[in-house]
Amino acid sequence: NPGLARAVGNACHHNPLALVLPCHRVVAAASLGGFAGPARIKQLLLLREKVKASR
Repeated sequence: NPGLARAVGNACHHNPLALVLPCHRVVAAASLGGFAGPARIKQLLLLREKVKASR
């Protein structure tokens, strides 16, 4: 369902507990996607967790 991706993005954007509920792990198909904080923080968190994106 295409509307579910928007719902997940909206929930992650409004997540007050960004490190407890790891919304930074949700990535878009062609980019890192959004995050409740700065994009640089999302990138650093993913690097710290040794996440490798295929795109």
